[in-house]
Amino acid sequence: MDLEAEINRLTAFDVSGSVAHVSAYSDVTLMRGRLPKVEIFSKTSDDIHLTIIDDAEIEQTVLNTSNKIILHGEENTVFVAADQTVPRIEQKDALPAKHIHIYSNQITTQPATCTQAGTLSAKCIQCGYVLSSEIAATGHCWDNGCIIDPPAVKHEGVKQFTCLNCAQTRTESIPALSPDESEKKPAFSISNIHFSNENGALYLVWDAAYGGSGSAGAYFSVEMKQEDGSWKTITSLLYSRRCSLLWTTADRVHYTAARIKMYANRQLITEAEQEISFDINTTALMNDIGVCFRQYQDTVRATVRNAVSGRTCRLDIMTNPIEQRTFVPDADGNAYVDLNCNLDALREAQYQLLSFVSSASRDSAALTIERTAWSNCTDAFSENHELSYAVDENHMLILQTDIDNIDECVLMLNSAEDAKNLRIELKDGLTLTERLLSQPNAYYTSASLLRPADDKENVLAHSNQILNVSGSLPPIEITGAERLESGRLSIHISGNPDAKYCYFLRANDQYLPLEAEQDQLTCMTDLDLDGQRIDVIRTQVLKSGDVFTLYCSARDDGFKFPEKETGPDIKEPEKDPEKNRARITLVRQMKFSLSRFKRR
Repeated sequence: MDLEAEINRLTAFDVSGSVAHVSAYSDVTLMRGRLPKVEIFSKTSDDIHLTIIDDAEIEQTVLNTSNKIILHGEENTVFVAADQTVPRIEQKDALPAKHIHIYSNQITTQPATCTQAGTLSAKCIQCGYVLSSEIAATGHCWDNGCIIDPPAVKHEGVKQFTCLNCAQTRTESIPALSPDESEKKPAFSISNIHFSNENGALYLVWDAAYGGSGSAGAYFSVEMKQEDGSWKTITSLLYSRRCSLLWTTADRVHYTAARIKMYANRQLITEAEQEISFDINTTALMNDIGVCFRQYQDTVRATVRNAVSGRTCRLDIMTNPIEQRTFVPDADGNAYVDLNCNLDALREAQYQLLSFVSSASRDSAALTIERTAWSNCTDAFSENHELSYAVDENHMLILQTDIDNIDECVLMLNSAEDAKNLRIELKDGLTLTERLLSQPNAYYTSASLLRPADDKENVLAHSNQILNVSGSLPPIEITGAERLESGRLSIHISGNPDAKYCYFLRANDQYLPLEAEQDQLTCMTDLDLDGQRIDVIRTQVLKSGDVFTLYCSARDDGFKFPEKETGPDIKEPEKDPEKNRARITLVRQMKFSLSRFKRR
């Protein structure tokens, strides 16, 4: 027979039977058996993964896609590059059928620098083999440069350029001046004042000439003109030629001009003004972002959750001195910020989180700030609580934590896509296996344990373990079901129950745990199942390193529970008055004869 289906990511197929052809629209994992042909179609621009493990073989693979195909073979991985001119690729030979690397979605990156290539790597969840690829060096990103040695008559000047990423410098010579030009150029000057938006961070930058003495000992102050004509100092001691505008504390303001002053040996040397337009606006508070503080090795680490990915943020902590840290959350909205203070200093401090959205042209800029309310740092203490997954003696997936009253907490399972995050209230004491039965295919990159307090939720603990839920086990065939005299429900399945699996009854959108008793599965329930469709779901939990996979059996049409049998109605016989009268007369005659016999 032919099997055509849309196969989800890492879905495993057992083709030990008579399956001759599989059409797949996403990643495929072949568990065992021999498959004559598999066709893979691509609906998106994502790469496609075809994985063969155990004793599996594929005779022919037809790839109907222009995307990159990743074929996981024996101890190697073959990358087939996309080629619009060859939309159909056929592989006649069977792929090897020994150990195949299955790579997790957790990507480890060694960032590329200006001069050195970086590394992108994924780890096999079975054997630990690491697949690495190189990220090209980014190259230097030079600023506009500044004159560190101005030119003079018969003397070439020097202009220095600084890389905005790594601070490496390079110099260029400036032609010597003619006698006429030397009279027009001041020894010290500030010019080219303008805005710059660099990776979401807003700066005011300028050029400076330091005369013949170079830049040693020179520093700058930055002021901005408010609408009432007064000047506000943004910073008074700056050694670079760029000023970050994310350190502002204003809520709503408009500036019309910028003024840069250069000092040397505490003496004002020169200054310059430039008309600009700079608006700052503060929007509504951010209440869904979570922050927790905990001891991490020799420092205190602040963990930020649910921030906007890729947006520049700042964490302000009112310690003495004040801690201010800027950072950019990762693709999942998470960030780790190491602080200089200790936990004791945080116990008396408050914190605030700010997020910035900026836009800029040369002479005009706007900055929108979203900020949380000030909160006590102690409200965000994790108290070094632990959180991890584990498998109990009943083969159930459970949570392990040292937090008391966990039934008052909320578990947040974080997916790579925010829309697929799963929020679980831990009130009913169920295991994770029971809670995830309704999520047949899901992939969670981390987990957080939260405790609601007032109008926010405090992060108590966090885990970076990976949880993969896969509905790839074959469906369970129910061969019979009945309710026993004891009141227990008895279900018979094809084959005997296996002790390494857990079994659940799915009925009326509920999941009930089943107990294995020799050749049957039983449970106590008062659900009215007569005529209802029921399913048996089988689960197994496997652990590889920090990756937990909860396998569940696929759903099918289910089994119709037999309805109660009702016998025919039994009617009372109609009473005949004449027969009754004759019977009464006979009884009386017998009593009379008996009394005469006694008197004799």
